[in-house]
Amino acid sequence: MPDIMHLVRARALPKRAYQALTTVEGIRAWWTRDAELDSQVGGTGKFRFSYKGVFATTVRIEDLEPPTRVVWKTVASFRPEWVGTTIMFDLRVDGDDTVISFAHRDFKEADEAYAVTTTGWGYYLVSLQQYLETGEGAPSPDIDFARVIKGVAMKNNPVGWFEIYVQDMERAKPFYEKVFGVSLAKLDNPEIEMWAFPMEMEHYGAPGALVRMPGFSSGQNSVLVYFSCEDCASEEAKVERCGGKVVKKKFSIGEYGHISLVTDTEGNMIGLHSMQ
Repeated sequence: MPDIMHLVRARALPKRAYQALTTVEGIRAWWTRDAELDSQVGGTGKFRFSYKGVFATTVRIEDLEPPTRVVWKTVASFRPEWVGTTIMFDLRVDGDDTVISFAHRDFKEADEAYAVTTTGWGYYLVSLQQYLETGEGAPSPDIDFARVIKGVAMKNNPVGWFEIYVQDMERAKPFYEKVFGVSLAKLDNPEIEMWAFPMEMEHYGAPGALVRMPGFSSGQNSVLVYFSCEDCASEEAKVERCGGKVVKKKFSIGEYGHISLVTDTEGNMIGLHSMQ
């Protein structure tokens, strides 16, 4: 019988991870906000999900070994292929992290429904990881694929700000606004001219600005800034008609996606990155 297995690492104590799996408050923070849970062996958990209606799954708690193991048996579900399957969470310490070994076992076949379940668990386990590390998960019905995926991609990014130096702001500013489809905002500074990219300080990623400062030249890159794109070929296609140059067209960097290298109107080389 096919099984689903995932491995998740979270910077949290095993006790906290165990509580996230064995208390109703914990379940509501990462899996579904509509949950009931009798946290003892032999007790039941009922979890409801809203997908153009309300659908429920009921489990029986088969085994609890604080703070290392949680085992459920599915006794009823809106997904009939779940009935009779076993859901297991095994926790172990690795340095400052807790490693969560997840398994959903005893599916009858690896069909389309099995594939959907695999994807679903991948999402919710990252939601669990984010809840453990930041205090905020993305449970049903507050599903947010973009935030969860970005959270993984940008985790522990050390860059907090970037500046791109330019000589002609009237020429450089339209280049970036047209290529990336954004509006830059002027930052007040009596000595230098700065135009900032849109920024949300509570979101992932580094904010930054175009800067024109006497004595600082442009076009002599020692640091390369990469802009995140859905498909870097789209932004690459705009570069030359906006006054820049394509240095290296979109190419694969393996499991890390694709990049393009271009120069702006001031001779600065910048990178474009996307997963597709």
